[in-house]
Amino acid sequence: MSYADAATPLCGNGNTNSCPIASSCTASVNFTLAPDATPHTWDAYPIYSSNITNATWYWGDGTDTIGLYPSHTYSVAGLYNICVVAIDVNSCNATYCQNDSVYRLSNNSVYSTMIHINVKNTEAGIEQYHTSNNMRVYPNPSTGSFQVIYSGNIDELKISDMLGQTVYETKLNTVNTTLQLKDAGVYFVTITVGTETITKKVIVDK
Repeated sequence: MSYADAATPLCGNGNTNSCPIASSCTASVNFTLAPDATPHTWDAYPIYSSNITNATWYWGDGTDTIGLYPSHTYSVAGLYNICVVAIDVNSCNATYCQNDSVYRLSNNSVYSTMIHINVKNTEAGIEQYHTSNNMRVYPNPSTGSFQVIYSGNIDELKISDMLGQTVYETKLNTVNTTLQLKDAGVYFVTITVGTETITKKVIVDK
């Protein structure tokens, strides 16, 4: 029997077992990924809602770690999508998966050792990375030549590789220029605008 067919309401009057319970879950979580200044190291900057008490981080390699600010090391080459499930004081949970991927190189170069991921507490005064729709990288993916477009003045432009090493750096008043990278790979274009840091990923595929 449906609610519409009932002669008397199913909810109330002691019939609580048949009543739908309105969700009061307000848990939320998201994070950004950015290469650390330390070689072979990436940082995850999570934003938890104030009622979050614990979290489980899924590293994309079949392992997970419980904790709000854990660390992880990859030992096998591949692409890894990172997800986090956060739990609040009411046992509600929220899930967020990063669309970008962390990649560990498979060759024997000294720059291709395992990638470390550190989840950092931004509330402790650690620098936070932002993304902005005001900054565009086009085309992306590219064959090495791409444009960086920003609708305003900037203080600095920097390109770093997945190991956190700077491959290009310049100080410009405006950004609307064509840049060239000779090696294939995943790079991060970072511009500094006042106190804000804006980072976009660019893939060079040759």
